[in-house]
Amino acid sequence: DIEPAYIDWSEPEAIGNNTANSGAFTSLSASDNITLSNNIQSITHSGATSLTINSTSGFVGIETIQFSGFDIGISSDTDILNLGADFSVNVNADINGDIDISGTTTIHNGATIDGTVNINDILHLTPTSEPISPSEGDIYIGTDHHIYCYLYDTDLLTYIWKRLD
Repeated sequence: DIEPAYIDWSEPEAIGNNTANSGAFTSLSASDNITLSNNIQSITHSGATSLTINSTSGFVGIETIQFSGFDIGISSDTDILNLGADFSVNVNADINGDIDISGTTTIHNGATIDGTVNINDILHLTPTSEPISPSEGDIYIGTDHHIYCYLYDTDLLTYIWKRLD
């Protein structure tokens, strides 16, 4: 019978920190959990390159955060952030609270804001042709450089683009 091996983590020399045992372990393998039970524990990498933590059949979890491929999330929503290979970040989340964004932000394919929008500087609308499928309240700057809003006309009993300037 082979007895299981145990490492006494409170004895640094047991894991190769003294001169006699320096480099005693080149790898650590376990088929079950490894538990660190002292009040303060750390895993330190002091090599010249990088530290990689991989899961070959699932995700890597740290506290309540999960990492899987390019996705970062939690157990109930595993892809809240997606780090794209093109250095983009895709956020798949409902945000309840304030967002403070500095710099230029581009939102593709639309955004829905359920609440008041306060603009403390200039709102820039790029001139464009009349939208094909407007919704009530849509506003645009026409290629004729006038401002239009899609509203219900009570005289005509239909929606029209009303020039605002």
